[in-house]
Amino acid sequence: MGSGTSTLKNTMNHPENPKYALAQSIDHTLLKPTLTRQELEKLCAEAAQYRFKTICIPPTWVNAGVKLLAGTGVETITVVGFPLGYSTPESKALEATQAIQDGASEIDMVINVSYLKNGLWAEVEADIARIAKAC
Repeated sequence: MGSGTSTLKNTMNHPENPKYALAQSIDHTLLKPTLTRQELEKLCAEAAQYRFKTICIPPTWVNAGVKLLAGTGVETITVVGFPLGYSTPESKALEATQAIQDGASEIDMVINVSYLKNGLWAEVEADIARIAKAC
């Protein structure tokens, strides 16, 4: 690659660099159900190289992501109730608890869209509260 790439790598860690500020707003995400270890390693390498704020990966890969990113400053986040939010609040809470134990620094939760569309606001609120409490 050209010299621009090495310049990016050399200056990327400076907070006054606008590219660093931009990179710190990026969640580098790969949530496909067929995620492979090789794809995870590539995602982590890219996140570390470009100093992204986080990677967002499925809960089953959180521990591996945390280990691959150790010492890079890149955090690992995951989702619970993904992709449809139909899991029970109890299931989502267990997912969140395990992900935190595995090293996730943030949990993104998918609300139950069916509850939302039916105007079941108390159920939506209880769903969110259960996950917030687990976190």
